[in-house]
Amino acid sequence: TPGLDILLHESLDPTPSILNDLKIFRESLSISGNGHSEAILGDCLGPESGFRIVGKIPSLGAADDPVACARDAFETSLAHLRQDHIHGLLVHSPNDLFAAHGDTLWHMMEALRTAGRVRKIGVSVYSSHEIERVVEQFPIDLIQIPCSLFDQRLIAGGQLAELSRRGIE
Repeated sequence: TPGLDILLHESLDPTPSILNDLKIFRESLSISGNGHSEAILGDCLGPESGFRIVGKIPSLGAADDPVACARDAFETSLAHLRQDHIHGLLVHSPNDLFAAHGDTLWHMMEALRTAGRVRKIGVSVYSSHEIERVVEQFPIDLIQIPCSLFDQRLIAGGQLAELSRRGIE
């Protein structure tokens, strides 16, 4: 079962009191779906590391049972990471939320949040249109957007400020 992609919040300063200052994104830590990198990370971090981990459910397009696949990926990654909960859980693409299984997938993520397995749930998006559509239909807490020195269209278009105004991390 493929695991989750992982986002870690950490600091360049090694003091534990400020471990949550810098966001470093680690794409596809579950190399080839075997979880080896997640297991190494779990061994290094331990359950009380102070890191806030955000996982991303793999794309569900071809899965026979997309919601079960998402749940299995979540549980497998938590086991590899040696964590009983993570800070956030993202859907890989808004297309998974807008597919026939989207509402069931969202309810599964809400149940994980209610159970204390994740603190925030959301989606990874790629355009302003996707942002608008997602926030109209789902009460997300968390979003991953493209933003870099060279790609600032969501800053210029006001979407980043609007997300902040709504309290979406």
